[in-house]
Amino acid sequence: MEPISLSFLEGITKEQIDILPHATERDEIHKELLYNCIIEDDLVGILKQRKDMYRIYYKHPIRGEKYDLVIVIDVKISSTIIIKVVTAYIQTVKRRVR
Repeated sequence: MEPISLSFLEGITKEQIDILPHATERDEIHKELLYNCIIEDDLVGILKQRKDMYRIYYKHPIRGEKYDLVIVIDVKISSTIIIKVVTAYIQTVKRRVR
């Protein structure tokens, strides 16, 4: 299996990220949190779900080391890159590292 590259995330801007309403249905998850993670934070995990859809893991910026913020994205690459945030949720780190 070849490694997953998310190099398209480098240099991504807020204007290239489309956050769907389902992604912010949970009380603790809001648009600015998602933008900040995708644009500024380092990934701690990646899972390819299907062609152009990924589950990306970040350390939860508020809850600390025991929790991940999981963001499911759908990527469209043409003349520009558009990232649709399909959903986002919080889970314990143990789920990722088991």
